[in-house]
Amino acid sequence: MPHREGLARLTPSYGLNLRPAANQRYSVRGIDFGETGIFNLEITAGNSHVMGQVDGHDSVILAYVHTGRLDLMEDYTEQELVARPGSVWMYSRSTNFQMDIVEDVELVSVTLPLQVLRDFGITESPTLHELDSVATMLPPTLGFIQQALEQDGDIPSVAAYFMEKLLHEMVGGILLENLGAVVSGSGRKSIFDQAMAYIAATAGNRELTPASLAHELSVSLRQLQRDFKSHNLAIAEVIRNHRTDLALRLLKDPKLEVLSLEKIAEHAGFSSLVQMRRTLNEAQLGHPSELRSRSRATRREVEALS
Repeated sequence: MPHREGLARLTPSYGLNLRPAANQRYSVRGIDFGETGIFNLEITAGNSHVMGQVDGHDSVILAYVHTGRLDLMEDYTEQELVARPGSVWMYSRSTNFQMDIVEDVELVSVTLPLQVLRDFGITESPTLHELDSVATMLPPTLGFIQQALEQDGDIPSVAAYFMEKLLHEMVGGILLENLGAVVSGSGRKSIFDQAMAYIAATAGNRELTPASLAHELSVSLRQLQRDFKSHNLAIAEVIRNHRTDLALRLLKDPKLEVLSLEKIAEHAGFSSLVQMRRTLNEAQLGHPSELRSRSRATRREVEALS
């Protein structure tokens, strides 16, 4: 169950291990979804240090400055970054860097599994790296985070599931807009790689079609079709396969058993339950209700053995 924290303490679940100076004061409030976390941090001027953590829990952090100024320097590469209001940067949980807070700051941050980046074609753990502060997806993402932080009380598990999923997709959108930057050391991704990453991130969107994908990537549909054909793939087939995988995950998730099959189809990107049922049958996976029942039975067997 997601929870909030109002103590003047930054927990590992938020991806930070901040060591402030003795004269610094700070406060944090946030929501921990498990592998994903969002928080709002206020900290007074002074010299702090972020200690990287290598404990098997790979994650990446995006941070955005609302007010104030801070100078960052990575310990090993001595890469410097000056962050002012509107600045946004990313780093992996294992990164060590100095945080010289020149003026009292307020920042908002989101922590998410490194696997989300890999799903978008970024295969290496990012070091301290500045992102494009005018990315189209940045304002709606910040607005969503702010609204989430202002919610009162516990967040129902179903709502938390989709909030976390939406965060992954929105942050993924920001990363897609920054593919021109060398984050993984491999330079800009090909149109095909960008298309595959975009499909992986937005398969649950009913409006995603080969034509809309081409429009998002600013290429012609014919060119995109040629790129996929060169990889022995069809755009519509790739979209359908991702939606099938998403439907399976949703049907097997015990937290989502309260959702009707119609809602599962909607969240998986299908136009109707009939379309989802037909697609699953064509893939020889079975009827949606049977998949859900088998998953429930398997969980019971595992619980009985434990």
